[in-house]
Amino acid sequence: RRGHGRARVKIGHCYRWGDGVAENKTLAVAWYRRAQRGGEISAEVWLGECHEHGEGVRLDPAAAVRHYRLAAEQGDPHGMAEYGRCLLHGIGTAVDARGAERWLRRAGDEGWSSALGELQQYWFSRADRLEHAEPSGTVMQRVASLYRKAAELGHRPAALRYALCLREGRGTAPDPAAARTWLQKAAALADAKIALADMLFYGEGGPQRPGDALHWYRLAAEQSNDPYARYSVGFCLVHGIGIVADARSGVRWLRLAADGGEAEADYELALCYLAGRGVVRSPRQALRRLRAAVRMGHGGARQLLSTLDASS
Repeated sequence: RRGHGRARVKIGHCYRWGDGVAENKTLAVAWYRRAQRGGEISAEVWLGECHEHGEGVRLDPAAAVRHYRLAAEQGDPHGMAEYGRCLLHGIGTAVDARGAERWLRRAGDEGWSSALGELQQYWFSRADRLEHAEPSGTVMQRVASLYRKAAELGHRPAALRYALCLREGRGTAPDPAAARTWLQKAAALADAKIALADMLFYGEGGPQRPGDALHWYRLAAEQSNDPYARYSVGFCLVHGIGIVADARSGVRWLRLAADGGEAEADYELALCYLAGRGVVRSPRQALRRLRAAVRMGHGGARQLLSTLDASS
């Protein structure tokens, strides 16, 4: 009543979402408009939302964009984010990816962190669609570029995909050292942990670091129960790679991996049973493990099984 803009906006929220009063979206719009007329910039954003979704007014995306733009041009971070989103996706206006990026970055700089998330997801989704639709050489250059743009904004799946492009030379020159760096940025993801562990184990992009590789394999195995990660932990423990050998513990990890369908784990368990490493020697158990690995297409297991059958 005294003309306080934020209070009018809050009253509008109450009517819009039925908070303490009966829901009435038409009244909500009326209060937002009162706040707008009083010079409350944030009211433009809320009016934009109502027009975009048809709440209390007819659906009108173009009107929504006008409200968002007014808020954005007056320095409102929320308005910048919403206006950028509309430009990015062509909501109520023509698509303008460059303009969208400019506004979304400004919103992020002003503390509206979800704006950068919008941009991250947009670049990642575009790259993903291109990669799966037409993975030719020219297209892959664009794919790698888009993954990098999303990754530079902190999108971890994009950082993982970009690292794999660098590792495999897809859409960009091979750069395994840079791939390691990007995998570290994506290391909250189990798949990134595994890829980084492999690079450290085999010395891709730098010296071999088996102890660090084992560390990342173990973290991935504990995070996701991935059979390959479990096998890798077991293999390192059985053979003392990056750690003092502990064959019994290694066998436990190998069994977990084999139960998850990892053929290499069954093959390695067969070798342990043949040698009595970490288990009581048992040719019978070795044959059982070899046959399981053969059923999953393991060539080495098929060859060893043929040798054992011939000798028997």
